[in-house]
Amino acid sequence: MPELKGYRCGCVSFSQNKSVPGVICECGHFACFHLNSANSLSPGKHHDDVELLRQRVQALEQQLLSATDGQERLDQTIHRLSQMEEAVERNQEEIRTDFKSSYKHMSAAWSLVEQLQKRLSTFEEKQNLQTVQMERAGKELDDLRNRNLELLETDEMLEERIEQLEQPTSSRQPTGERRSASPEADIPAPKHSPSPSQQHHSTTDKLKCDTSSQPPIHPVHLDLTEAPIPTAIIPSGVWTMHVSVLPSRDQPFPFEKDTAAYKRCLSRGLQRVVPVQGYSAEAITSAISKFFHPILQSNAWEPLEAKVCDARRLEGLPMLRPLEPEINRTTYDIGLIMGRCAVRDGSGRIQSMYVALKRGKLSWNTIRDFPVYMEGLESSWAFDRFLDQDGDGDGDVDGESADVRPRRSSMPLITNPTPPVSLKRSSAEMELGGVVGNGSVDGESEAPRAKVARTCIPDALDFKARFESDLVSRY
Repeated sequence: MPELKGYRCGCVSFSQNKSVPGVICECGHFACFHLNSANSLSPGKHHDDVELLRQRVQALEQQLLSATDGQERLDQTIHRLSQMEEAVERNQEEIRTDFKSSYKHMSAAWSLVEQLQKRLSTFEEKQNLQTVQMERAGKELDDLRNRNLELLETDEMLEERIEQLEQPTSSRQPTGERRSASPEADIPAPKHSPSPSQQHHSTTDKLKCDTSSQPPIHPVHLDLTEAPIPTAIIPSGVWTMHVSVLPSRDQPFPFEKDTAAYKRCLSRGLQRVVPVQGYSAEAITSAISKFFHPILQSNAWEPLEAKVCDARRLEGLPMLRPLEPEINRTTYDIGLIMGRCAVRDGSGRIQSMYVALKRGKLSWNTIRDFPVYMEGLESSWAFDRFLDQDGDGDGDVDGESADVRPRRSSMPLITNPTPPVSLKRSSAEMELGGVVGNGSVDGESEAPRAKVARTCIPDALDFKARFESDLVSRY
């Protein structure tokens, strides 16, 4: 016990507890129970060190706690980082999946675009085909309209012919006057007697040109008087024109370009550009005679009257016919040439003119013997069954004999020219509706003409020819 003598406190040194009034050690004993010698160890001597150690221990504990907290925080941070990494990976997988689906959608879209392009190309092809069909239908509609107009014109001409045929014989005009006043007088009378098929084709072409050029109500009569020519289109000084020499004056149409006959005439200089000095008949005739002297020589020639054909199948080709017999060489001046004989362009200037011999004709053998005017066209002189007959052209072609070969009706190979005016018509003229309406001349009556076998009559001319032939046979 501390109160006992000789006993001391176990803490040895005294450390006053200042929180309690009095002199009491922190161990709870009074100071008397503690050693108080100088050499003795005082219990409160190392109190500061102990406090310092305690503080350091507490600091270490706090550091340990803080380190533990930091570790926990680090663990939490690592855990959160792991979660974030997992989220990023999940997001990347989702993005990859989205990209894959986007690529699939894009591929599907491109396939749809390709299909649309294919369908668009198909639609364009169909549209082009429909456009072509519409254009073809438009052309067919125009053809039908033209044929309808031709039928109407033919109907009107048939009515006029019926009226003429129904008139009594005494009230009809003479044959020559009616031939000159009729609209069909534009077609020159045939100067030879070809075969029935040739006569049919030539007369059909001529009649088609005339019927297509007639107006729907009133027939047009050709005015044979010279119309005044504007002075603005008359050439000044030396002027030129393209002149073509035809083998015969009875040729209804010139040769079409690039045909065998056209090349033959071109190779021997039957087509040339002639310069003319002046406008008088003497200047024109002398220039043409000079340039075509190897061909025409001293034979009489004449210009042919030209009229542009506006028929649907022969549009643009000039129709040719001889001039009246009373027109002589001294009247071939600029007025006659520009008014009746020249084919003029849109501005009214002379483009071409056609001339022929007044008597006789130029055979292909004769033309072939002329000097060569243009090289490179000798192949056109090979035998042609439409152009050459009885030895014309190449004589030895495949060992054939010189027999009579068929030729086209437009070829001007004429053997015996006839007078320009004929009082009686042939059977083909009667069949195709010529100018003369009655078959009687000077009181002489003729028997009904026999029909000629026809091979081809185009469009409305078939009905017209048959109808008029029936009328002629009836009257």
